[in-house]
Amino acid sequence: MRKLSILFALTIFLGLGAQAQQADVTSAILSFQKASSGNAERDWVNAKTYIDRAWETYSEKNGAGVKEKIASKLFYYRGEIYYFMYISRDSVVSALAPENALDLAYESYSGLFDVDVKDRYTKDATKKLAYVATAHVNEAYDHIDKEKLGREPGVEDYAQALTEAEMALEIRSKEPLAGRIKDTLTTYLAAVLAANAQNPEKSKMYLRKLIEMDHKTEYAYAALAKTLKAEGSTDEAISVLQEGQAKHPDNLDLIIEEVNIYIQNKENDKALKPLQSAIAADPSNAILHNTIGTIQLQLGNEEEARVSFLKAAELDSTLNDPWYQLGFIEVAKANEIIKKMNDLPFGDKRYDALNKKKVQHFKDALPYFEKALEADPENKDTLVALKEVYYALDMRDKMLEVVKTMKALGYQ
Repeated sequence: MRKLSILFALTIFLGLGAQAQQADVTSAILSFQKASSGNAERDWVNAKTYIDRAWETYSEKNGAGVKEKIASKLFYYRGEIYYFMYISRDSVVSALAPENALDLAYESYSGLFDVDVKDRYTKDATKKLAYVATAHVNEAYDHIDKEKLGREPGVEDYAQALTEAEMALEIRSKEPLAGRIKDTLTTYLAAVLAANAQNPEKSKMYLRKLIEMDHKTEYAYAALAKTLKAEGSTDEAISVLQEGQAKHPDNLDLIIEEVNIYIQNKENDKALKPLQSAIAADPSNAILHNTIGTIQLQLGNEEEARVSFLKAAELDSTLNDPWYQLGFIEVAKANEIIKKMNDLPFGDKRYDALNKKKVQHFKDALPYFEKALEADPENKDTLVALKEVYYALDMRDKMLEVVKTMKALGYQ
């Protein structure tokens, strides 16, 4: 009989505990409904107090003995209370909300699907989970907002923002949201944040995901290649760029990034092919023609370089470099002749003929350098070149003008 009495007493105790928990949940709901309509501090305090107490009781027993209907209400309304406290703009409510209010809301909404067998609240909770994910995205932007920070965001700010963006991605990747949203924008945000947070591994991971998602792939290919190049994986970077070019043949950023890798590695001959592709995509781009001219000149292909520089100057006469390089080609030829002249024995009859050729090259160089100076009147290299050409042509007054200009500009 004693065992039966103890069992009977325990049953009564558990029943009372369940009733108390049910009462706390009911009181929390009523207080929340009042609070959400009137924003009274007392109602919010009561809602939070009751729901916390009910949650503590549920957690202590691991849900044992709690009816499915009560458990569903507990999970759903705990999510509601903390989510609404999180989004409230009322200063009183905001002061009551704990720092992890959004996390507590997520914990409740996501846990609801394990207890709400009859789907009383799952439809609404699904919407709220999407809202929670969006809230994390907004938090990410807040971490790097210059106006809110009062300064430029730093590496740590980007790292915190990345954590928020990844939380949004995690929420959207799980049931019941999984598969409903192709979260390309947040993946793109995570890639950018990771790069600024100096986290290349995560940056590469999200960039590759963007490529898989077929979203922002021009950016993804270029950014991934830059990251790989910075790590010293130039062959892999080039492979990524060429894959991107196959998908986006007219994208100049991808082509130019490949060109830059070849130039930095002093493989100028390899840069010509992608440059020709770039010009095919943008034939009126003077910079591209000028770049080809520079590479051709470095490779010793003087005539090909001249053609490219002339085309660049034709397309944009305000550029300094093509004019300067055209003048440089003529001066280089004059200097070669000077070397030949210096090697001749005294009184050699070939001297006068060579001298005429030398002077002609300086004359040919002069208009190019003058046009280069018109494009950039303070360019030191152009002023030095002009001074030397005026001297070679015995144009003393012009040379002195250039010397005067250089002194005024502080050039030696």
